[in-house]
Amino acid sequence: MKILDLRSRRYHLIENLWRYWDRTPGPVGRLLSALAGGVVLPFMRHGIDSRGEPPRRPTIVAVGNLRVGGTGKTPVTVALARELAAHGVSGAILTRGYGSPVAGPRVVSPADARCGDEARMMAAALDARPWRVYQARRRIEGLAAALADRPQVQVVLVEDGHQTAKVPRHLDALILDRWRLVDREGQRQVQPLSGLLLPWGPYRESARGAERAAVWLVDISDCRGDWPPPPVACVQPGVRVLAFARRMSCPALDTQSGPWAVVSGIGRPAGFERGCRRLLVGDPVLAVRCDDHCRYDAALVARIVAEGRCAGVRGWLTTAKDHVKLQALWPHTLPLLPVTLAIEWQQKETLGDLITERLLPVDGRS
Repeated sequence: MKILDLRSRRYHLIENLWRYWDRTPGPVGRLLSALAGGVVLPFMRHGIDSRGEPPRRPTIVAVGNLRVGGTGKTPVTVALARELAAHGVSGAILTRGYGSPVAGPRVVSPADARCGDEARMMAAALDARPWRVYQARRRIEGLAAALADRPQVQVVLVEDGHQTAKVPRHLDALILDRWRLVDREGQRQVQPLSGLLLPWGPYRESARGAERAAVWLVDISDCRGDWPPPPVACVQPGVRVLAFARRMSCPALDTQSGPWAVVSGIGRPAGFERGCRRLLVGDPVLAVRCDDHCRYDAALVARIVAEGRCAGVRGWLTTAKDHVKLQALWPHTLPLLPVTLAIEWQQKETLGDLITERLLPVDGRS
C-alpha cells in the first residue's frame, strides 16, 4: 500500500516528538511531563472545582478522555444519544466544534460548512431523532443556549467534557485507552494508565484525572483474548466499569468494486487504515493522510483524486467526519464511502442503562 502523507510539518514535528519520548521517556521525559502537569493541572482543577452544583434538570453527562483525540469519545457520545432517544428520552449534545471559525453558540446542521466536522457528523447521525447538537467554544454558553431553545430537554451530553470547566454535571464518564487488569483479593480490577503530558506526549492529564469520573469506559477494541466475565471492579471504590469495543462497518462496500483507496484527516490515521484493511480483506492500493480536522478545498481534493487515478483507484473509503466535508467537493462519478464506527458494549448493562435507571429517576422521570 502506498502512503501519501500530506500532513503539515508542524504535525510531523509534534508526532515525532511524542514518538521519541514515548520510546525513551527516561527521567528527563518524566521530569518534563511532571513540570507540564504542574503548570496545566492547577488551572484545570481550579476550573473544574468551581463548577458548582448541577441543576435539578436536565441530567448533564460528560463523555471524555485523558488523551488528545482518537479514543472514541465522539462515537460513544453518538451511540449514547441514539440509545437514550430509543428509550424516549429527549436530549442535546454540547460540543466545542473544534476546527470551526464560529465561536457559537450555534445549532449544528450537517450541511453547515461553518460548523466543526465532528459536530456535523453527530448532527447527521442524529438527524432522524428528536435530538440537537449545539457547538460553542465556551460550553457554558452553549448549555445556556440549549436550555433556552429546548427548556424541557431531559439529558445534555457534553462531548469531550472531562476537562471542561464551569459546566456542572451529574456524571463524568471517562474513556480509558490505556489500562491494565490487576488481581486483588481474588478480584479483577481495572487500573487506569496514562503517558507523558502535553506538550511532550499526547495526554492532557495523568491517570489521576480518572479519579473525577464516576464511570470508566474501557476500550477493548485492540485487546487480544476475551474480556473477563463480570463483575470487573476498579481500583477506585464506587466507580463503575463498562467495557466497549469500536467496530468499523461500511454496508455500501458490498455494492462497489475496487481497487480502493483511503483518505482521512484524523489524529491517528494508521488505526483507521488497519480497520479498512479488514473491511476490504486486503490492502487498499493508496492511503492519503491529511491533517486532523483538515479543511479540504477544491485544489486539495483534485490532488487526492489525481493521485488515486494514477494508482488505478475506482473507489474511496473515508471516515464519517471527513465524509461530511468531502462530499460537496468530491466528483459525483467517483464512489466515496463513509466508514462508520459502532459501539459494542461487552456486558448486559450499557451506559444508557446506567443513565436512565440511576440518574433520570432522581428527577422524578421514568
